[in-house]
Amino acid sequence: MNANIRARVFGALLLAAVFVAGAMSGVAYTRVKRPGVSVNVRMVTTRELPRELRDLGLTAPQEDSLRVILRTGEQRTIRVLNDFEPQLRQAMDSMDTAIHAALTPEQRVKFDAARARRPKEEVERLIDTVRK
Repeated sequence: MNANIRARVFGALLLAAVFVAGAMSGVAYTRVKRPGVSVNVRMVTTRELPRELRDLGLTAPQEDSLRVILRTGEQRTIRVLNDFEPQLRQAMDSMDTAIHAALTPEQRVKFDAARARRPKEEVERLIDTVRK
């Protein structure tokens, strides 16, 4: 193999290795827990019992009883989330107001622009309730 082809193959392999390393670094970075509070609640409800319960060989009366327990727990959880979300939003809004008050008008513009570029979930720490 002549030196020119060998250099091209080496360059292509090096480029591929750098690309893979960058992709792996990005994946690792997104999986690292950052300090602070992160709230993300996802609730999925179905009429089916969870697999962990189905695998126990339950009797029909046990299944009926567990469905009632799960439905009651779901309703209680939704009530807690509905009470919690406005308090959380109020606390975040109050903090944002205080931050804006501490900044100059120019800093506020830059701060708001930086926030606008961030994903909505990261800024608001949304409570995401999914119901099926």
